[in-house]
Amino acid sequence: MFYLGCPLWAYKDWVGDLFPPGARASDFLRLYSRRLTTVEGNTTFYATPRPEMVARWAAETPRELPLLL
Repeated sequence: MFYLGCPLWAYKDWVGDLFPPGARASDFLRLYSRRLTTVEGNTTFYATPRPEMVARWAAETPRELPLLL
């Protein structure tokens, strides 16, 4: 199996292409995870994310999507 993804999911210039027109930033991870199979959060480089944030990411993505922190 191949995992295809990018090092970010919140790229506003994808609205209208990867994301539907009018997509809100708060929906980007959910929309991204329906089209690509992995994402690199890279958050631990900057700070350890709060448990609530990680739980939200998990809730917004399919169970099969590996979330690499």
